[in-house]
Amino acid sequence: MEARRWMKKNWKSGILFIVVLSIASLGARAITSHNRQSTVVPIQIDVTSQPANRLTERDFNPQFLRSLQAYITKDLAQKRHELDQVSSQAEYLQGDKKLAVIRVQTPRWNSVAIVGFVGDKLTRVVCTRSSEDMIEISDGSCGEKIHEVFDVSPEIP
Repeated sequence: MEARRWMKKNWKSGILFIVVLSIASLGARAITSHNRQSTVVPIQIDVTSQPANRLTERDFNPQFLRSLQAYITKDLAQKRHELDQVSSQAEYLQGDKKLAVIRVQTPRWNSVAIVGFVGDKLTRVVCTRSSEDMIEISDGSCGEKIHEVFDVSPEIP
């Protein structure tokens, strides 16, 4: 019982230790998060940027979203070597900035890609987990990275 109280009291420090240890030992951007059952579920977070090539937020229209959805779905499926049973959905979020959100799922993994502008760069944050559980973008490690990269309020809808 004493150990349980100590773990509860030092939970945040333990998470920080696990995150630092996983980043240091793996050399990757693996971030540890916890689901409702307190089971450790790793989330891979990747951030990439490229020149916008005259693309602006005004170009974020339905046709662009469909093209972006097709590109990201194909790219993620190829990287995971799983082209069958892939489904995706896309939408724009309006808030501090207009962001494109593309969710890609298979029976074994799921990803969410958030695309928007950071300065004059088109930037993409991709969070992937080897689980069917949906990845939250308003909180958790993925939400924190989105907030950090795009400088948007943490209460993303």
